[in-house]
Amino acid sequence: GIHTHPITITKILQNRKGQLIIATTYGLFVLKDSTASPFIVKGIPLDKLPPILALKEDFNGAIWAGLSSGVLRITDSTINYFNKKNGLCDNAIIDIITDAEGNIWLASDGQGVYRFSGAQFTMLDETVGLPSAQVMSIEAHPNGTLYLGTYDAGLYSFHNGKVLKLHLPFPSGSAINALKYFKGNLWIGMSDYGLIKYDGKRLIPFNKKQQLPSNLITCLYSTSNDKLWIGTINGASYFQQDSFHTVLNKGAVQGIVSIGKDSLLLATNKGLKLYHDDRVASFITN
Repeated sequence: GIHTHPITITKILQNRKGQLIIATTYGLFVLKDSTASPFIVKGIPLDKLPPILALKEDFNGAIWAGLSSGVLRITDSTINYFNKKNGLCDNAIIDIITDAEGNIWLASDGQGVYRFSGAQFTMLDETVGLPSAQVMSIEAHPNGTLYLGTYDAGLYSFHNGKVLKLHLPFPSGSAINALKYFKGNLWIGMSDYGLIKYDGKRLIPFNKKQQLPSNLITCLYSTSNDKLWIGTINGASYFQQDSFHTVLNKGAVQGIVSIGKDSLLLATNKGLKLYHDDRVASFITN
């Protein structure tokens, strides 16, 4: 009951302390015992922020929140805002990952990709061969290769300082909204062509014909019990042992996080949903 307007949940994260952190169009909240309360840093509640588009914890336990302009880095005692003034950009930050070395990678809408290695930001853009500055999704291979999915120019890899285009027969102009490395394959979530499994050589497409709830993929998430979760604009499925299982067939699913054994929370445009025992129920906070 904090806001009279409906809050859209955009991302969801479980940090190392085991806290469930919920990013919304209004700010950051922590979920505990079915109660959502504002995330507090040094007495300051972070429930009045611009809409949060991306959320990630780094190796030091800091939370990075991508905004419609710039990014926040939040620790137990500090809040840092990075934008053009300190070497980042004023664009929207729409995906964030950490790599094996602990660098933070930030995908921006219009200014390429930025790496933060602890002191300053390094930019990847057209000058290193990235032809699209609108990077929608980013994923790290265990060998250190980074994959970059763009809005309008396909898929790229970045390794040893070089950007290479992966010449995949995607229809031109299809955005790559989500990337996930799962069981030795790169899974690619498209904006209008469903899901594509890439084993390094060939592409295997999956779409509504294979029981996906929609061909517009919004997010990908993998759990330790060998399921790849697929969030779409119209519900969610998981992929396990070569088949898809739909668990929700309405509502846009923007984020998925596992909470304990065989339970997940789904962030949707209709509030939080809890998946448990192959059933989905509304997850009501107080």
